[in-house]
Amino acid sequence: MPRPLVLLLLCGCAQTLGVPPSIAPAAQPSLRAIPSAHGLRPGERRTVRAVLEEGSERIAAIPLANATVEHPEVAVLEGDTLVGVVAGTTTLHLKHDGYALDVPIIVTAAEPVSLSINKVIAPRLGERIPLQALVRYADDTVGDATLDADWSTTTSARLFVPNTPDTRGAAVAIQPKQATLVARLGELEARTEIVPAFGEPSGIHVRLAWAHGDFRRFGAFAHWTDGETREVSAGCLWRFPGAAPFRGLEHAQPGPWIPVSTVSWDRIATCELAATRASGSLFAH
Repeated sequence: MPRPLVLLLLCGCAQTLGVPPSIAPAAQPSLRAIPSAHGLRPGERRTVRAVLEEGSERIAAIPLANATVEHPEVAVLEGDTLVGVVAGTTTLHLKHDGYALDVPIIVTAAEPVSLSINKVIAPRLGERIPLQALVRYADDTVGDATLDADWSTTTSARLFVPNTPDTRGAAVAIQPKQATLVARLGELEARTEIVPAFGEPSGIHVRLAWAHGDFRRFGAFAHWTDGETREVSAGCLWRFPGAAPFRGLEHAQPGPWIPVSTVSWDRIATCELAATRASGSLFAH
């Protein structure tokens, strides 16, 4: 898609790196189902979500109006919720604008016996941490409960876990210290420890993250002494004119997400992450 030239003037903050702005090349959009498979009991309900993504960026949530369940006698779709009817197997068919996707479904009569959290690889501070909660039934059927579990932390000063319908399935470390993540589904509970790797970054710069149509999202990119640079927009406490302060992970597109008509030299976006603070001027022509 055509993208207008976008320039950023970085403010002279002590911890800000003067890195030239760049735009990642566009990737082929893809349709993704969350979860990618379902296991549930008769009468049990599971949240279904479909998204269109371009690379690692979520472009849009896709309505499920055109989704169908192959065998409605086994399971039915009620809005964005899958409901088990009787034990058996079936498939959820998703279609959108030329894309198609099939999601396998198993309905089991067995009782749920345990909940687990998939292993979390040590994240960098500020990076979005993808989460997955799995419920196991007595017959070894496994269901993905990521969007239905209640997510929390006993260490909220170290780990940010928004736990809203639009943000379940992700967390972000906001301090370079060990934190505890908790998932609950009914009477079942699972816990895991998250320890950020490499400590605080040596600096952060704010620049254009991507462009789509008439909108721009500006992101924060952190640099560590091992030479790695990662986007940390999810973990930033963002401050910019016209918006209340927010953690990036609270928004579907973490970071300042603004129309082209509102970007200018005197609009400053600031990312605060642990002890690091960086600002950039949002400008385009």
